Amino acid sequence: MKTVIVAGAGHGGLCAAIRLSQNGYRVTVLEQKAREHIGYDWHDVLHRSTFVNAHIPVPDDALFLPGEHMCYYSTAKRVKVVSPRLPGRNEVYMDRQALLDHLIDAAAEKGVTFLFGCRVLDAVCGEGRVLGVRYECGGETRTLRGDLVIDAAGVYSSVRQSLPASFGVPRKLSQHDLFFAWRGYFAVRKPCRTDPPYSIYFFHCGTPGMDWVLTRDDHADVLVGGFGSLDAGTVEAHLADFRADYPDMTDELLRGGSIECIPLGKTLPVFVCGGYAAVGNAAGMTEPLSGSGIDMSLRAGKMLADTVIAAGGNTDAEALWEYNRRYMQKVARSFYTDLLLRKFLMTLSASDIDFLFDNRILTEKELGGKRSGYTAKQLLQKANLMRRPALVRGIADMLRRMRMLDKMQSALPARYAPAAVGKWAKKYEAVFG
Repeated sequence: MKTVIVAGAGHGGLCAAIRLSQNGYRVTVLEQKAREHIGYDWHDVLHRSTFVNAHIPVPDDALFLPGEHMCYYSTAKRVKVVSPRLPGRNEVYMDRQALLDHLIDAAAEKGVTFLFGCRVLDAVCGEGRVLGVRYECGGETRTLRGDLVIDAAGVYSSVRQSLPASFGVPRKLSQHDLFFAWRGYFAVRKPCRTDPPYSIYFFHCGTPGMDWVLTRDDHADVLVGGFGSLDAGTVEAHLADFRADYPDMTDELLRGGSIECIPLGKTLPVFVCGGYAAVGNAAGMTEPLSGSGIDMSLRAGKMLADTVIAAGGNTDAEALWEYNRRYMQKVARSFYTDLLLRKFLMTLSASDIDFLFDNRILTEKELGGKRSGYTAKQLLQKANLMRRPALVRGIADMLRRMRMLDKMQSALPARYAPAAVGKWAKKYEAVFG
């Protein structure tokens, strides 16, 4: 029987564990935290259909909150852009801890073994591949070997960071792709639901980043986020500004209140090698504008499991590359334009952002998921109206990178060969780096 080790109880790793276990693989999940403490203490967006597509039991409807219509504010709050309601959306919100409980229960039912309170230290490597992991449990350091290590250990994965450079997997995510988010749920004096209820603020209080307030009948869900770093003083200043805009929001914190690091940039170009495959945050799999990654992680987990099963349990780099290739073609590719837009926006100043909103250059078309309708000429015409050289240069650079996308995508190797994969990874970094 083939053995699989999952480092970290992340969504994508659990999805893969469920599918592999029900197909005869012996799967063990190593998780550093106790079961009751894993997962961020907040809700996140996902689609009902993701469970069906990933062959995972759909949670009870009582665990879902409805998706909410959103709007966007400029830094100065002079302009409010309401996102269009897109037909056919089945977005819902689910408590992340409840979701992980659901996935763990589903995995345990299929025979997956869980070892909680066990901290993975690094990868055990030899013979040009990953052979297992070293982990610490109960004060002892132990080694667990397997045919495949699935890395679901998050942004700062100790497994990924310990891989030899010769394996071709980037050991660190780029610092400029990391987003630091504080999130808290506050009590309200009376229902303070706004229309739309979900408001997103770019460069709130002049800080490079993105905040939001999601108003519900019994609480206000607030996120303060910034690129590069975030401290308690910045969080408190942003909350004070929000309380002036939402006077019925109290300072009573119901849940949340910690700062977490989220990848909000490009997926790693290479996230497999012999005996190793990364999923979720460990591979940078999140939507570049919203930061949501649950759907992407679950899809990746199923793709990975299907790849291993189709290969008859072969976990060499050549076999696992099919998972890497399929994910880049089927999932990551659909967010390339969003990624370039985010990269452009984060090079701007607060006054530049206000200018884009004030002059209707950033509209519901750009922010509401319909950016693909623009031609290069139309974007340059908008840029020429700005009479702001920095903005013109930024848009010109974004267009240059957009023109590189098709060529880069067509160069994605169909089969694994270290030289070809490395060459493609450089093309990828040239577009998004």
